[in-house]
Amino acid sequence: MDTELVVSICAVVIALTALGVSFWQGFIQYKHQKLSVTPHLFFEVDSRETTNFKVSLRSNGLGPAKVADYFWEVNDKFYPIRTSDDFKKILYELKLTDLLSEFYIPDVGKYIESGSNGFIIHFPNTENKDDNIYIAKKLKSVNFHIDYESIYGEKFSEKYSVMGSPLSLRTV
Repeated sequence: MDTELVVSICAVVIALTALGVSFWQGFIQYKHQKLSVTPHLFFEVDSRETTNFKVSLRSNGLGPAKVADYFWEVNDKFYPIRTSDDFKKILYELKLTDLLSEFYIPDVGKYIESGSNGFIIHFPNTENKDDNIYIAKKLKSVNFHIDYESIYGEKFSEKYSVMGSPLSLRTV
């Protein structure tokens, strides 16, 4: 075989190998970037007698979470929360209108940044009282739902029952 032909074939093999390694490195880097911004939202209930009763939404993932949907499930009925009137309907359904309450509504379509922590519902002036037990009993039939996605479009869903264990539903 001619020396020039052997050198040419070796050059083509080396070039194709380098091209394959470049594509593989790009794929691995893309997977790493997706993992490095994965969000994680979860609900947390604080019903200790020494504090005010509150349900918080925490973000401890690595990246921001875009809220796709947010709603409450009360007595097997679904309540999307978009306004203060929606929230008042739920309080009426739960017979909690007699207690002072504050609430936060995550904006659908907006991002929750990594590391944020805020209450979803808060009942001030309930520390050291039987109110926390009363509120916990009323919220026993409530599930909090939030659907969100990463900046790469991966979809996640969290469901939390106040009196039960958290249920995480991850869809890829």
